[in-house]
Amino acid sequence: MVKRYRCKGGEEKGRHVGGYVDESHLDQEMLKWLRQYAERVNAAAAAALATQPGTRPADPSKPILKRLAEVARRQEALAESMLDTRIPLKTYERLRDRYAEEEAELSARLREAQVREARPVEVPNAIMDEWDAIEPHEKREFVRSLVTRIEVTPGRQRGLAHIMPRD
Repeated sequence: MVKRYRCKGGEEKGRHVGGYVDESHLDQEMLKWLRQYAERVNAAAAAALATQPGTRPADPSKPILKRLAEVARRQEALAESMLDTRIPLKTYERLRDRYAEEEAELSARLREAQVREARPVEVPNAIMDEWDAIEPHEKREFVRSLVTRIEVTPGRQRGLAHIMPRD
Protein backbone atom coordinates (compact mmCIF):
# COMPACT_ATOMS: atom_id res chain seq x y z
CA MET A 1 0.00 0.00 0.00
CA VAL A 2 1.32 3.43 -0.94
CA LYS A 3 1.52 5.85 1.96
CA ARG A 4 0.33 9.37 1.22
CA TYR A 5 0.27 12.74 2.94
CA ARG A 6 -2.54 15.23 2.63
CA CYS A 7 -2.90 18.85 3.61
CA LYS A 8 -5.03 19.28 6.70
CA GLY A 9 -5.82 22.85 5.67
CA GLY A 10 -7.28 21.73 2.36
CA GLU A 11 -9.20 18.73 3.59
CA GLU A 12 -10.55 19.80 6.98
CA LYS A 13 -10.53 23.59 6.79
CA GLY A 14 -11.43 24.03 3.12
CA ARG A 15 -8.63 26.53 2.45
CA HIS A 16 -7.89 25.07 -0.97
CA VAL A 17 -8.63 22.05 -3.12
CA GLY A 18 -7.20 19.11 -1.27
CA GLY A 19 -4.73 16.65 -2.63
CA TYR A 20 -2.30 13.95 -1.70
CA VAL A 21 1.45 13.49 -2.09
CA ASP A 22 3.06 10.06 -2.06
CA GLU A 23 5.48 9.38 0.76
CA SER A 24 8.05 8.07 -1.73
CA HIS A 25 7.97 11.39 -3.62
CA LEU A 26 8.41 13.37 -0.43
CA ASP A 27 11.28 11.08 0.61
CA GLN A 28 12.97 11.63 -2.76
CA GLU A 29 12.62 15.41 -2.42
CA MET A 30 13.94 15.33 1.14
CA LEU A 31 16.92 13.20 0.13
CA LYS A 32 17.67 15.50 -2.82
CA TRP A 33 17.57 18.54 -0.49
CA LEU A 34 19.67 16.73 2.11
CA ARG A 35 22.39 15.92 -0.44
CA GLN A 36 22.52 19.57 -1.54
CA TYR A 37 22.57 20.70 2.10
CA ALA A 38 25.37 18.23 2.91
CA GLU A 39 27.42 19.48 -0.05
CA ARG A 40 27.11 23.09 1.16
CA VAL A 41 27.87 22.25 4.79
CA ASN A 42 30.77 19.94 3.96
CA ALA A 43 32.23 22.46 1.50
CA ALA A 44 32.07 25.17 4.17
CA ALA A 45 33.72 22.83 6.67
CA ALA A 46 36.50 21.98 4.21
CA ALA A 47 37.04 25.68 3.46
CA ALA A 48 37.23 26.44 7.17
CA LEU A 49 39.85 23.73 7.64
CA ALA A 50 41.86 24.69 4.57
CA THR A 51 44.28 27.26 5.89
CA GLN A 52 47.58 28.11 4.27
CA PRO A 53 49.43 24.87 3.48
CA GLY A 54 51.86 23.77 6.16
CA THR A 55 50.68 26.29 8.73
CA ARG A 56 48.18 26.12 11.50
CA PRO A 57 46.45 29.12 12.99
CA ALA A 58 47.80 30.23 16.36
CA ASP A 59 45.99 28.75 19.32
CA PRO A 60 43.96 31.65 20.75
CA SER A 61 43.64 29.91 24.12
CA LYS A 62 47.40 29.93 24.91
CA PRO A 63 47.67 33.59 25.99
CA ILE A 64 44.46 33.24 27.98
CA LEU A 65 45.77 30.15 29.77
CA LYS A 66 49.03 31.97 30.50
CA ARG A 67 47.13 34.92 31.98
CA LEU A 68 44.94 32.56 34.05
CA ALA A 69 48.08 30.96 35.51
CA GLU A 70 49.42 34.42 36.38
CA VAL A 71 46.16 35.35 38.13
CA ALA A 72 46.26 32.07 40.08
CA ARG A 73 49.84 32.88 41.22
CA ARG A 74 48.73 36.34 42.35
CA GLN A 75 45.79 34.89 44.26
CA GLU A 76 48.10 32.46 46.02
CA ALA A 77 50.59 35.21 46.90
CA LEU A 78 47.74 37.37 48.17
CA ALA A 79 46.48 34.57 50.41
CA GLU A 80 49.99 34.04 51.79
CA SER A 81 50.33 37.77 52.47
CA MET A 82 47.03 37.74 54.35
CA LEU A 83 48.09 34.73 56.43
CA ASP A 84 51.36 36.45 57.30
CA THR A 85 49.33 39.59 58.19
CA ARG A 86 51.48 41.71 55.91
CA ILE A 87 48.48 43.48 54.34
CA PRO A 88 45.34 45.06 55.82
CA LEU A 89 42.05 43.17 55.53
CA LYS A 90 40.42 45.83 53.30
CA THR A 91 43.32 45.66 50.83
CA TYR A 92 43.14 41.87 50.82
CA GLU A 93 39.40 41.89 50.11
CA ARG A 94 39.72 44.47 47.31
CA LEU A 95 42.54 42.54 45.59
CA ARG A 96 40.80 39.18 46.13
CA ASP A 97 37.64 40.50 44.43
CA ARG A 98 39.61 42.03 41.54
CA TYR A 99 41.49 38.76 40.92
CA ALA A 100 38.26 36.75 41.12
CA GLU A 101 36.62 39.04 38.52
CA GLU A 102 39.64 38.77 36.25
CA GLU A 103 39.66 35.00 36.59
CA ALA A 104 35.95 34.78 35.71
CA GLU A 105 36.43 37.04 32.68
CA LEU A 106 39.42 35.04 31.44
CA SER A 107 37.57 31.76 31.94
CA ALA A 108 34.67 33.05 29.84
CA ARG A 109 37.08 34.19 27.10
CA LEU A 110 38.76 30.77 27.19
CA ARG A 111 35.41 28.99 26.70
CA GLU A 112 34.59 31.27 23.75
CA ALA A 113 38.01 30.61 22.17
CA GLN A 114 37.57 26.87 22.56
CA VAL A 115 34.13 26.97 20.93
CA ARG A 116 35.46 28.99 17.98
CA GLU A 117 38.30 26.51 17.51
CA ALA A 118 35.99 23.48 17.43
CA ARG A 119 36.00 21.47 14.21
CA PRO A 120 33.29 22.54 11.73
CA VAL A 121 30.18 20.39 11.46
CA GLU A 122 29.99 17.88 8.63
CA VAL A 123 27.00 15.86 7.42
CA PRO A 124 27.93 12.18 7.21
CA ASN A 125 27.25 10.59 3.82
CA ALA A 126 26.13 7.38 5.54
CA ILE A 127 22.87 9.08 6.48
CA MET A 128 22.01 9.66 2.85
CA ASP A 129 23.33 6.27 1.72
CA GLU A 130 21.16 4.47 4.28
CA TRP A 131 18.13 6.79 4.05
CA ASP A 132 15.71 4.01 3.03
CA ALA A 133 16.84 1.77 5.90
CA ILE A 134 16.45 4.45 8.59
CA GLU A 135 13.34 4.09 10.74
CA PRO A 136 10.66 6.75 10.16
CA HIS A 137 10.91 8.14 13.72
CA GLU A 138 14.70 8.50 13.32
CA LYS A 139 14.24 10.28 9.98
CA ARG A 140 11.70 12.58 11.58
CA GLU A 141 14.06 13.52 14.43
CA PHE A 142 16.97 14.09 12.05
CA VAL A 143 14.89 16.20 9.66
CA ARG A 144 13.39 18.13 12.58
CA SER A 145 16.90 19.15 13.66
CA LEU A 146 17.65 20.62 10.19
CA VAL A 147 14.32 21.86 8.87
CA THR A 148 11.73 24.28 10.23
CA ARG A 149 8.97 23.20 7.88
CA ILE A 150 8.19 21.50 4.59
CA GLU A 151 5.54 23.01 2.35
CA VAL A 152 4.03 20.63 -0.16
CA THR A 153 1.76 21.67 -3.00
CA PRO A 154 -0.11 18.64 -4.34
CA GLY A 155 -0.14 18.23 -8.10
CA ARG A 156 -0.78 15.71 -10.83
CA GLN A 157 1.82 12.98 -10.81
CA ARG A 158 4.21 14.92 -8.57
CA GLY A 159 3.60 17.63 -6.00
CA LEU A 160 6.04 20.41 -5.27
CA ALA A 161 8.00 20.35 -2.02
CA HIS A 162 9.65 23.46 -0.59
CA ILE A 163 11.98 22.65 2.33
CA MET A 164 12.92 25.48 4.72
CA PRO A 165 16.11 24.91 6.74
CA ARG A 166 16.77 26.14 10.24
CA ASP A 167 19.10 29.12 10.41
